[in-house]
Amino acid sequence: MERREYRAGVAKLSFWVMEFKSAAKLLAEGRIFEEIRDAAENEKFFATSTLVRVSQVYNTVAARIKSL
Repeated sequence: MERREYRAGVAKLSFWVMEFKSAAKLLAEGRIFEEIRDAAENEKFFATSTLVRVSQVYNTVAARIKSL
């Protein structure tokens, strides 16, 4: 496994553990990332108040899942 250089910028982001678990569960059930994004935007899946925040949470959670 390739070791990446530590970047402090990631520390400024929230961990969003519950959102991460929820998205991972949906992926395990056969949903795709686009469906999760749609659910987050239209069904308040991540329980955030604005679409900007939904986008931030989704992008961070999706990137973390894809890196696994």
